[in-house]
Amino acid sequence: MKRAVRGKKGQILILALGVMAAIFIMAVVVVETGNLVYERIHLQNTADSAALEGGLWYARALNVVSLSNKGLVLTTGVAVAAIIITGGTTLPFWERTLNMYMKAQDFFAGTGHFKDKRLMPALTAGAVVINGQRNGCLSIPLFNVEDFGNNIIPSYNLKRRTLVDFLEDSIETRYYYVEQATGRRVDVPSREVAENRAGRLYKRDDGKFVIKESGLAGDMPPELKEPMEKMREIINTAREAPLAGALADLLLNKISFDIRETGPHTILVINY
Repeated sequence: MKRAVRGKKGQILILALGVMAAIFIMAVVVVETGNLVYERIHLQNTADSAALEGGLWYARALNVVSLSNKGLVLTTGVAVAAIIITGGTTLPFWERTLNMYMKAQDFFAGTGHFKDKRLMPALTAGAVVINGQRNGCLSIPLFNVEDFGNNIIPSYNLKRRTLVDFLEDSIETRYYYVEQATGRRVDVPSREVAENRAGRLYKRDDGKFVIKESGLAGDMPPELKEPMEKMREIINTAREAPLAGALADLLLNKISFDIRETGPHTILVINY
């Protein structure tokens, strides 16, 4: 009996080695899984931080553009008053002043003549990259992806409006939705728009929710709507005349007015 027991010595060693190997493999898997989860969380937090940084710069830039629009309207009003008072002698001065003002706007916002030289969008993209470097990542910003193919530097989805753009956009109430794939704005005729029980507007045929952009005509009191309609009729009549129409179109399409948004604002950050 004793000899049989002595012959089985060391058999537990094989089982112990197998268990130890399994434990070692499980420990490695747990550690590596933990590292992967940590890296994923770190990348997500860095992407969120970079997107927030870009969004702050984006919002500040749009605030500056909004304030500059108000300054342009004020400057234009002063220029018109001064030109009338001086009998037109100061017209060249005020024309140069307004052109310089609008060029400064365009250079800042990346619109008009400077649509390919996007100062603030480039600085915003730089802020995202720097934020990623601080967190040990390479952050690649993509703003308004639908415009990315036209220029490596992202844009703010802004454009310089002419006087005719302003009149058309401001007078009529418009309905539109934005395509998710391209970010393109699609106008919807008012007759195709309905309102659900929750008060949201949607397109009748496919149920897409639409955005309402109120115009001056919709918000005006009844006593002001008639003069506005008459003004539109006068402009349309002038544009249909052979000589006056060409002059009216030239003035309406040449005179710059303000900078406005042309689509939604999105920020996509890719982290590596």
